[in-house]
Amino acid sequence: MRERRNRNQGIKNAAYERTDKMTHALAERRPRTEI
Repeated sequence: MRERRNRNQGIKNAAYERTDKMTHALAERRPRTEI
C-alpha cells in the first residue's frame, strides 16, 4: 500500500515539474505588456 502511494506521488511530482517548466518557457517567450 505505502509503496504504491509513494510511486503515484513521484509520478505527480514529475508531472508538476514538467508543467512548471512549460509554463515558465511560455512566460519567457511572451512579451511583457504590463509595464
